[in-house]
Amino acid sequence: MIATDTDKAMETSDSTSYCEATPLSCQDISTGDDPSYDIDIEPETTLPAEDTNDPEWLPDEYDQNVAFSDFIEDQDHYKQSRGHWYDEPKYVVTHEKLMELLSSCPYCSCHSDVETHNIKGAYVKFRCVCSNSQCRHTRYWETSPLHDRKPVINLLLSAVILFSGSIPSKVLRALSMLSVVSPSPKTFFLHQRTYLHGIIREVYTRKMTEAQQFLMGTSLNLHGDGRFDSPGHTALHGCYTLMDAESSLIVACQIIKSTETGSSQAMELEGFKRCRDEIEQVGLTTGSITTDQHLSIAKYIRESWSGIVHYFDTWHVSKGIKKKLNALFSKSVKTKWCLKWIPSIINHLYRSICTTPRNSQLRREMWSSVTNHLCNQHTHPDNEIYKACQHDQLEDIIEDDEGNKFRRAWLDKRTILHKDVEEILLNERLLKAIGMSGEFGTSELESFHSDINRHAPKMEGFSYHGQISRVQLTVMQHNENCQRSIKLKKDGTPLFVVSRNKATALVPKAVTLREDCTYNYVQDLFSALECHVTNKTTPEWDTWQPPTQASTGPSYGSLEELIQKRQTRGLKLKPHYLRIEDYS
Repeated sequence: MIATDTDKAMETSDSTSYCEATPLSCQDISTGDDPSYDIDIEPETTLPAEDTNDPEWLPDEYDQNVAFSDFIEDQDHYKQSRGHWYDEPKYVVTHEKLMELLSSCPYCSCHSDVETHNIKGAYVKFRCVCSNSQCRHTRYWETSPLHDRKPVINLLLSAVILFSGSIPSKVLRALSMLSVVSPSPKTFFLHQRTYLHGIIREVYTRKMTEAQQFLMGTSLNLHGDGRFDSPGHTALHGCYTLMDAESSLIVACQIIKSTETGSSQAMELEGFKRCRDEIEQVGLTTGSITTDQHLSIAKYIRESWSGIVHYFDTWHVSKGIKKKLNALFSKSVKTKWCLKWIPSIINHLYRSICTTPRNSQLRREMWSSVTNHLCNQHTHPDNEIYKACQHDQLEDIIEDDEGNKFRRAWLDKRTILHKDVEEILLNERLLKAIGMSGEFGTSELESFHSDINRHAPKMEGFSYHGQISRVQLTVMQHNENCQRSIKLKKDGTPLFVVSRNKATALVPKAVTLREDCTYNYVQDLFSALECHVTNKTTPEWDTWQPPTQASTGPSYGSLEELIQKRQTRGLKLKPHYLRIEDYS
């Protein structure tokens, strides 16, 4: 049971604390549009007159001048002083402890009979009747205020679930395991459809406009990459994002459904086109853009967006090289020793890209020299510019970090293994990709995609508008925290910690830590929610839905026919075993 701080205790003359009864007559209540969420309102009972002849009547134990109007003024003053109702503290209270508070009459201190009058989700209203025959005071106590005859606590729980990127079924199941009364999934989806989707659109539009205005007037170096809601080639929703390389701010983000494009593969190009239209509508200037090696996007930029420099992401290029070399060297036990060459090959790739101009002959020759270097040949007479390696003389005997000495392993040009390595490293398509690779990478954008997985996991299915809301929440969180400073020690030096991950084979390395994340955008969301609820308005947002199917497909008949087909499917199969009765 969740109780808000508004339901506070009042002090009597002898310092005995009692739970305050919230007078329903003082609330601004109107007829709601949804009768299933309305709360029945009971009329307020009047106080009995004072009877001085009654021996049970103890006027010294309470203030005779206290009236309901004083309670109302005190409550209103408290509501004004506490600020927003989503900021006030809320507590989880057990039923036993709550009964201890409600079972005492606030006027005569006698025992009160408490019964549950109404339960609607996390909202509970109790009816307390004093057992004193001379008092018989009746009051109603509720765990949450009402707005438009609907409990606020249910709306707050729904908002918290969505704003935090949680899965409603898991959160509500966790509350039910603890026997905490909570709203149903149907209530969550009603709040999401009525308020939450529109509020997220409002705040997201404002935040995105601020980020775009901040970058106005500068030539942007953008990163672009797509992300799908499920692995493989059967994704339903796709997201394409453009990020500024210098500030790491996201400047455009578009959600596409596969039914809009006809296939999952076409969603990435469509998302890229929409992101381009978005940044051109606000007047942002683009100098260069870095993407992966998507052929359709590369062709579109070459033919329809001339005037900007297109780079390929070096990390995606190196990822493809590592994948092919790992597959080649892992085929046999005799070639597994070559796996140690992969880090050196990737380092040479980054050095070739970072020290040479884009699409230059020097870059091509520097990268091609790696096949000679693997064979201990460090001069390249066939090259026109890059004639020799620039490193010092290499020793045949090397020593590792643990002090073990071993001979450096070189490849032999006469072997089939070397020819296979040359086919991978000197592939013409790879050479073109290396020529178009640039110094900007999409690592920050990949980190943003990991944040999306926290708000919209790929193992969960979301509706079209649900996917949009969760991606927009991730964008607001990223833009607020992408420029956090590095944590410092007391002496002002950076704070380093040891990190291990599978990508580096659990090799320890020192990394810096950033300051803790902030979530100020959530306060903006709650402020917009309170504004709409208080003013009894609903946010306006585009409820357009893309087509449910890319094509109509064959007609399958009615549901009854499908059920009959499912039930008779097993009868059409030939029996592949004998029943026990056949042997009797």
